[in-house]
Amino acid sequence: MQDLKHVTTNPGADLGGIGLHWADGQSWNIAHYWLRDNCPCALCRHPGNGQKLYEIVDLPAHLDVREAGINSLQTLRVVWSDGHRSEYTAAWLAAHQLSQTARAGRANKPQLWDRQIGAHLPTGDWPRMVDDSAAELAWLERYAVLGFGVLKNVARAPGTVAQVGDRLGFVRVTNYG
Repeated sequence: MQDLKHVTTNPGADLGGIGLHWADGQSWNIAHYWLRDNCPCALCRHPGNGQKLYEIVDLPAHLDVREAGINSLQTLRVVWSDGHRSEYTAAWLAAHQLSQTARAGRANKPQLWDRQIGAHLPTGDWPRMVDDSAAELAWLERYAVLGFGVLKNVARAPGTVAQVGDRLGFVRVTNYG
């Protein structure tokens, strides 16, 4: 992980921005609204699932930075013009770098389907997966690569789909409907 050297702010610009300057000489600018909209604090994101707890249109029309600095733990601390306080670790900032190169490097590399897929379907035996975390993980890894999976021996009882969904991820009501 690289260290943050210093930050600069560009108040009053169209979208504003915080300039991040790293010890290795790299620098990049992050727009105020993007950074504020991605605040990871418990007031902005649900601690259990990370879902945003507000809509971006709820932010002030004119958002600016009152204070910005780096503490000894390599955390960017920002006090916004609406009074909200945000903290972003250097690791989080580096992992969310928005350059085209950085975004391309983080992009999922799905496996394309061809006629051989039939011999390599991500198939899991549900009772075994419930009892064997290694079998469950193996199935989930294949599912993530291909974008689908087949489960066998799942009970045909009311509520089973939600139980399976809760086990493999989580079922929740979202602000998207």
